[in-house]
Formats: sequence, C-alpha cells, structure tokens
Amino acid sequence: MNTLKGWIAGQFTTRVIVLIPIAIAINIVLGYTVQTILKLPIYLDSIGTILVGVLAGPIAGALTGILSNLIWQYAPVIGGGTVGPFAITAGVIGLLAGVWGQLAVYRSRPASGTQLILAAIAAGVIAIVVVVPILNNPAYTDPNVGGYPSWVYTAAAVIAVVVAVVVVSSVVAARCPTLTSTVAGNATACCEEKIPSLPVTRSSTARSLPVTRTVAPPTTAPPVAWL
Repeated sequence: MNTLKGWIAGQFTTRVIVLIPIAIAINIVLGYTVQTILKLPIYLDSIGTILVGVLAGPIAGALTGILSNLIWQYAPVIGGGTVGPFAITAGVIGLLAGVWGQLAVYRSRPASGTQLILAAIAAGVIAIVVVVPILNNPAYTDPNVGGYPSWVYTAAAVIAVVVAVVVVSSVVAARCPTLTSTVAGNATACCEEKIPSLPVTRSSTARSLPVTRTVAPPTTAPPVAWL
C-alpha cells in the first residue's frame, strides 16, 4: 500500500504540478486554434497530455487529459460543443502515454542501413493506409458536409511536409557528430596525400649563444637633513 502511495505521489512533484496547467493551456490553445479558427481536420489537443504522461506518469497524464477537456467544455468564450464527453478519451490517451513512457517505449533506438530503410518504408505504408480513408471521407471532401474550406488539403500537405522535414533534420542532427568527424578525417588524409611534408632545416646561427648578465652597482640614498 505504501508503495502504491509513493508511486502516485511521485507523479505529482512540484515540477509536475506546475507543468500540468501549462500542458492544459497548450491543449486548449492548439486544439481551439486548429479546429475552430483554421478549420483543419486534425487534432492537436493532446500534445500537453502526452507530454505530462511521458515525463510524469500515467496518473498525471490521465488527469491532464480529463481536466483539459472539462475546462475547455465549460470555458466562457471557447467552451461548448462536444469537447466534454471526450474527456474519457483524453484520459485514456494520457494514461497510455504514461504507461508506455514507463515501459521505455519512447526510448531512442538508433538504426542504420537496411533496418532504417525498412522502418521508413513501413511507416510510409502505415501512413498511407490510415490517411487515404480519411481523405475519401465526405466530411473532408465535400464542403457542404464537413464545412471545411477548399484549402484544407493544401494546409494538411504543408503540415505533413514540415513534420517530415523536422523528423529528418533531427535524425541528421543526431548523426551529425559522426558524419562531421568522418568528413574531417577524410579531408585531413586527402590533404596529407596532396601536400608533402617539407624538410625542416636549422640554421647554424640559430644555435644558442651564451648569455651574459650585468649586475648594476648598488645605489646609496642621499643623507636626510633633519631640521
């Protein structure tokens, strides 16, 4: 029992208590901006929930998701709609994010060569299988049904490209030290092959000469006349 209490209390440290309101604000601001203002068929209202779940734990993540939707539902200006009932879904998202975080699912697993290529192909296939049915849904293709403007697909494509560039840049940056050292080593070896080393000659006048030191005679202070 004490172990369970300690596990739960460990998820609500001072830092986590400060992080939860920030995560709730991120969920509401991004979710409202993307869904209501930009009219995009994507949902970014669980970023803060997943962040707290991964960093703090499943209980803190679930609480963040539930509070985000309930506060959003009853907010004075942006509230209303069907956000409140999805608090259960948001809680499950935070719970699973915390469980996967404690199981080290998000741990870095470097890959290279064939393994990296196969993982990229598999991710692309999964993305196509998931996205194609969504794009064929009349809620997104017919403005009279879904109410989305005509530039929705262009915006979604731009967002996808930006995300892809960020992911690729992060992978390249993670491998940059090894790549830089390899390129620098090859450049140094190439220069050593093209520029032969010159022999070093010493001049006969460069030999050390004896050093003589002159000592100044001691000086005496003039006598002081006392009044």
